[in-house]
Amino acid sequence: MADLIVKHLPSRNWWKRPRWEVVKSFQLEGHTVHSGFITDGASIPRPFWFLFSPTGNHMKAAILHDCMLANRVADPHGCPKERRMVDRTFYNAMKALGVKTWRAWTMWKAVRVFYYAKLVVNLFKSDRDAFLP
Repeated sequence: MADLIVKHLPSRNWWKRPRWEVVKSFQLEGHTVHSGFITDGASIPRPFWFLFSPTGNHMKAAILHDCMLANRVADPHGCPKERRMVDRTFYNAMKALGVKTWRAWTMWKAVRVFYYAKLVVNLFKSDRDAFLP
């Protein structure tokens, strides 16, 4: 993470996730994240911060993952095959950054589970709305 330079963007509300702005563009796993990109880093719920900090040597991979999704390399609610590729890039980037295998696997798995949970919730939302008058 030596060449990752980000600026913290403070929030007025303590319950909101911290946000970061990429100050210096970087490349990872053949993809470029340009300066000015704003991210929340690793979207880890607060109760798990004692195990998985939202910042750390995985942050660069998390920013890459957010950037790839934001730039529609894979639509977050679209083709699962493309989303799987972005999530695999996240895992490979963490490994390239020296994140321990158990930590990289756990974070990758959480991203995959969250994606499918979100799909199911959205499916039920759309079904419920279909039956409303």
